[in-house]
Formats: sequence, structure tokens, C-alpha cells
Amino acid sequence: MPWEVAVKLKEEGITYVSASPLGGNLVLLAPLKGVCVLEVLAELKEWTSKIFTSLNPWNSYTVVEERLVWIRCFGLPLHAWNVSGFNLIAKEVY
Repeated sequence: MPWEVAVKLKEEGITYVSASPLGGNLVLLAPLKGVCVLEVLAELKEWTSKIFTSLNPWNSYTVVEERLVWIRCFGLPLHAWNVSGFNLIAKEVY
């Protein structure tokens, strides 16, 4: 999950990069002041290949195409606990 990237960076001892969830499955990795982003990516190549499906430079045209939300449901019958049931609920909320 996007919010776990900051925790994973800390666990690896990587303190010179910050991670900010942008929404959906996008995360902004930003080097701290005085750190070259190209050097960071070269150093973290093996680690990032395990965590991310792709790395792309940020630009102002980047669009988040999905959102992750939590919906609390009460009284939902057990047989409705499936993808189609949750999709019906999400369509009503959206």
C-alpha cells in the first residue's frame, strides 16, 4: 500500500528520501535537500524493483486514476461480502 512505503524506507535505513502518498497507488519519492535524485535511484535500484511496478518522473500532468477508500457497513448479510456486493455499495456512495 502507498502509505507503507515510508515505513519500508525507514526499515531499510533510507533516511535521505521521503515518501508521500498521492492517492490511488501513486507515491511521490522526494530526496531530501542536497541529495541528487538520480544517484538515489541508482543506489536503490534493486530495492525499488521489489516495491514498485514502475518509476516515473513526476510532472504536473500526473493524474491519479483511482482512489482508495474505506467504507464502514453495518447489517450487511454475509452472502453479500464479495466483490460484486461491495461494488454495488461503492456505486451508491460514489
